[in-house]
Amino acid sequence: MAKSTLVEQAEQLPYDNHLQEFLPFLKQERGFADVTIVNRQRSLKPFLTWLVGRCIPLSAVSPVLITKYFTGAVAASGSGLASRSIYSLNCERRSA
Repeated sequence: MAKSTLVEQAEQLPYDNHLQEFLPFLKQERGFADVTIVNRQRSLKPFLTWLVGRCIPLSAVSPVLITKYFTGAVAASGSGLASRSIYSLNCERRSA
């Protein structure tokens, strides 16, 4: 087994099963491009880790909580995540 596969298995999140169901949904039902799905996964994994670290269940996730996460993550990292990206993720959550 490759080293990267072992690392991925060790880093599985409690919500990983939900993420693995959501990503194909984006492709099959929403018609998202592969690169968009990869970017969503890259955004969602740290978010799900943040939820787990604060004992927040998925059922409690709201647009306000998502905005709070991304606002705090952007401020902490200095990454400059565009407000459009935050809006896009909020809109997806509301329409799902």
